[in-house]
Amino acid sequence: KISSDSSVDRGNIDNSNLHYEGDICVYTDPVSKQEYLWSSDKNEWVPRSHTEKGN
Repeated sequence: KISSDSSVDRGNIDNSNLHYEGDICVYTDPVSKQEYLWSSDKNEWVPRSHTEKGN
């Protein structure tokens, strides 16, 4: 399942746009530069908010 407010399509993710911050997988959209965090609870990519960057 892909988040309805996200344009991230798991089938089209280039692994070079993925990195880990601790145990969290982060995807950076190469066009918009928007970052998405993988939510294992929701089993989907969720847009990173500005408040999460400080964690």
